[in-house]
Amino acid sequence: MATDSYKYKPMEELSNVDAFEIPSLKHVISALKIEKEQLHPVMRDLVLILERQGPLTRDDLVKIIGKPRTTIYEQLMDLITHDLAKKYSHPTNSRGRPLVFFKLAEGIR
Repeated sequence: MATDSYKYKPMEELSNVDAFEIPSLKHVISALKIEKEQLHPVMRDLVLILERQGPLTRDDLVKIIGKPRTTIYEQLMDLITHDLAKKYSHPTNSRGRPLVFFKLAEGIR
């Protein structure tokens, strides 16, 4: 799962990269029926991070991306609505709510 040392900086790494060069982003853009310029930067980061790091919690994604929880959650829900991502729970060994993870849907990678 996620660690405290987040080395991946999607915005910095990909500032000069055409989104259509990356298969997972090409798939998302096509599924959403939008132009590549319309792809929200947070959604782009979410797809790339989940593709590279696997399932993560919303808190993990907030730490990595550095944007507000609500912005990240809205973009996650948009991905889920279009069957591009999945949300699932993982029970903890203690009381309280289970951890909720997000991952890309099968076939997105």
